[in-house]
Amino acid sequence: MIGLETQVREALIDQRANELVRCISEYPEYKSRVTELVETMADSIIGSMASAFGDIDEKEMTKMKQEYRKEVLPQIQAQFDNPEQLRKIMYEQARKQYISVKQLKAILRPHFADMREDGEIGEKVIADYEKSYEGLFEFIKTNDRIVRRLAKVAKKDGIDKATQKETRNSVIKKMFPTPDEYRTFAQGGMEAIKSFYQQAQSALTADGEMGQALGGIFGAMGQLMEKAQEMNQKIQGNYLEETIQEIYG
Repeated sequence: MIGLETQVREALIDQRANELVRCISEYPEYKSRVTELVETMADSIIGSMASAFGDIDEKEMTKMKQEYRKEVLPQIQAQFDNPEQLRKIMYEQARKQYISVKQLKAILRPHFADMREDGEIGEKVIADYEKSYEGLFEFIKTNDRIVRRLAKVAKKDGIDKATQKETRNSVIKKMFPTPDEYRTFAQGGMEAIKSFYQQAQSALTADGEMGQALGGIFGAMGQLMEKAQEMNQKIQGNYLEETIQEIYG
């Protein structure tokens, strides 16, 4: 069954990556929106670092932001203009969407170990930082349940059947019998992400210069996620409500 779960997950990732690539081709303004996000991220992260370390003046900070844009924005434009590179980027986005609890814990384990080995941040702060992931784990567990149910379909009827949109909709409807239940689940994903960034920022900023710098970055990423959500709504419309209509009729 584990092998089938992996196959189902990979098929879902491929499908989602294709959807994202198609979205970009259908909405030319997507590129300019991504550019806005990158500029926002640079401003937020550099601003947070300047605030944490306190030794970067306004002129130097402006120069750093300009240099970042000059270096990064052409790279992003080139990736969007290269179909193979674009597909790789969208695949990575889709892979994050369908990551399992086991996979995420495997990624985080050495991350926490490195923090403890460095010794620059206190143990209590690291422990609180670890706890900030709990909400994400709870949300991802439900995605894992969806994949497991699709794997059972795959065992009986094959991968192609299991990864058809109709099959996924049927599994979701059984897990969430009403539109409101599914809406709560779907919106809970974004809330879990927002809560994670807030809690991670709060935990890390409680410890020294390095912790404050890292916490500032998490705060900036939280703001970036909100802007990304706004961007997706503007480009794709109310995707959630369209999905609910598709599932429940």
